[in-house]
Amino acid sequence: HDIQDLTITHRYPTITMRFYFLHHHLLPLLLLPSLTTSSKILIDSNGIINRSAPSTPTPSNGILTILTNPSTTTFFPSPEDGEGLTVDDSDDTLVLTTTGATLKSSATNIISQGKSASAAAGVSGSVVLAGITSDDAADFMNTRHGRTLSSVFGTRLLREGKEKTLLVLAVEGGGGFEESEVVRDVEELFDACVLGLGDKVVEKGVGELEDLYEVQVVSVENEGDVDKILAMAKAAASRSPLLPTTPILPSITQILSTPIPTYHTDDPPTIATSIITSQDAFARQSKSSRAKLTSWKNRVQRGLLIESFGKQATALRQRCLEQYDKDTISCSGTNAAKYRLDLRRQLKESIEKTLAELFARQVTIAEKSTLQNFNKILLRQKPGPDVTSTYDKNAAAVRAAAFAFDTSLSDLEIPSLGLTKTEHCTAITSQLNAALLSFPDSNAAQARDLKTTKAKAAKQKTPSEKSIDVGFNLVAMVRPDGFGNLQGFAGYSLGNHGITVGVHNDADAPETISQFGGVRPPFLRVQPKLNFDVEL
Repeated sequence: HDIQDLTITHRYPTITMRFYFLHHHLLPLLLLPSLTTSSKILIDSNGIINRSAPSTPTPSNGILTILTNPSTTTFFPSPEDGEGLTVDDSDDTLVLTTTGATLKSSATNIISQGKSASAAAGVSGSVVLAGITSDDAADFMNTRHGRTLSSVFGTRLLREGKEKTLLVLAVEGGGGFEESEVVRDVEELFDACVLGLGDKVVEKGVGELEDLYEVQVVSVENEGDVDKILAMAKAAASRSPLLPTTPILPSITQILSTPIPTYHTDDPPTIATSIITSQDAFARQSKSSRAKLTSWKNRVQRGLLIESFGKQATALRQRCLEQYDKDTISCSGTNAAKYRLDLRRQLKESIEKTLAELFARQVTIAEKSTLQNFNKILLRQKPGPDVTSTYDKNAAAVRAAAFAFDTSLSDLEIPSLGLTKTEHCTAITSQLNAALLSFPDSNAAQARDLKTTKAKAAKQKTPSEKSIDVGFNLVAMVRPDGFGNLQGFAGYSLGNHGITVGVHNDADAPETISQFGGVRPPFLRVQPKLNFDVEL
C-alpha cells in the first residue's frame, strides 16, 4: 500500500528505468523504452547511427527538417551537446533537427560533412535553414550554409520524383541583406550541383532550382517570427516523399549509404566561382554586343544601310567570342566547363541571330531602293525612235540597276555566317525585268505619257524658213566576254553629226544570251543613222 514511483530518464540511449520503493526496499521491476520522451536521437554528434532507436513512422502530415548552425545563436530548436540528428514526434508533424556541414569537415563524421542534413532533408517536405547571419547572407556561397545546401541539393537531384520542397532560409539577428542576392547564390549552388552530376540528372529533365524547390528568404528577429515560419513549414511538410507509416531511420540510413559526388560536399565554392566567372563574362560581352547592335537596329529602322556592315559585323562577333574565351579560360578544366560552353553558345547564337536579321532587313531596303530608282530612270527615259533603240535603253537601265544593287550587297555580306549576295542578286534581276514589263501599264508611266501628249498638243508652230538639214550618226557597241561587271559609253557630236561607242562585257551573262534567243551577242555591232531635218 505504500508505493512510490521514481522515473529516471537517460537521454542516450533513450530509455526509462522505473523503480518502485516498497517498504523502503528499492526493487528494479521494469526496464522499457520511454513512452514519455518525444525527442529521440537518431545520430549522435560523432556521426554514429543509433540503430537501437525506437522505430518512428512517418505521420500523415509529413516531415519538417530544421538545419541549424551550432556556432550561431538561434531562436529555432537545435540539437544539444552530444546530439547530431534528433526526431520529435510530439506533434502531428514529425520534426527532424540536425546541424549543417562545417567548412573543415571530418573524413568520417557524417554530421560535419553535411550528410545528415542532406539525409534529413531528403525525406522531408519542407526544410528550414536556420542560423544564417546578415554577414552570411552577404557571402552565402562561401559559408558553411553553402556547403550544407550543396549536400542537400546533391541528394535531392539523385532522388526520383519532381515534387517541390519548401526551402526557407531564415536570416537571424536583423541587419540589411538583399533577398535577391541570397536567392541568386542559392541558384548558383544548385547549378553547380547539376553540373557536377552531369548525365545523372539530364534524364530527369531537371535543370533549374524552381523545378524542385520553392525558396523563401525571411528575416527572424524574435520567437514570434519563428512560430510563423514553423507554421508555414509544417503546412508544406506533407510534400514528403515518404508514405505515411514508413519508418524514418531506415529511410535516412538508405540515403546516407548513397554516395554523393565529392565536389558537392568538399569544394562547391570552386565550381560556383567558375559559374560566376562565366556568367560575368557572358553579361559583359552581351552588353558590349547589344550596344553596337542596338545602334545598328536604329539606323536600319530609319531605312538606311550600315556602311561596311559585313566587315564590322564579322569583327564584332569575333571580338566578343574571343574576349569571352579569354575571360573564362580558367573555367575550361573544371566541372563548370560544360556550363561555360553553353553560355558561349548562347552568346554566339544571340549575336548571329541579330546579325542575320539586320542583313535580311538591309537586303529588303536595298531591293526597295533599287526598284524605286529603276522606275525613276524609266520615267526620265524618253522613248527611242525605234523598237531597237528603246530595247537597248531598257536593257542598259536593267543592267545599271542590277549593278548598283550588287555593289550595295557587297558591303553587307558575312560569308562566315552564310549571308551572301548571290541569291539576292539573282532575285533582283527577275524583279527588275518584271518591273520593266509592267512599267508601261503603271500609273506613273500613263501619267507621263498623258503629260507629254498634252504638251505636244498645246505647242504652237512658229514660222520658219524652208530648209533641209542632213545629219549622219554612227552607233557602235562592243560586247566582250564577261558577266556584265564593266560598262561604259563615249560619244562625240559635231553639229548634226555624231558618233557613240559603248563597251559592256556581258557576252556570257545568261540574261543577255536569253535576249538573243540562246546565242551569244555579236562582239561588235555598228548601226549607222542618216537623219533628214526638213522644214517647209
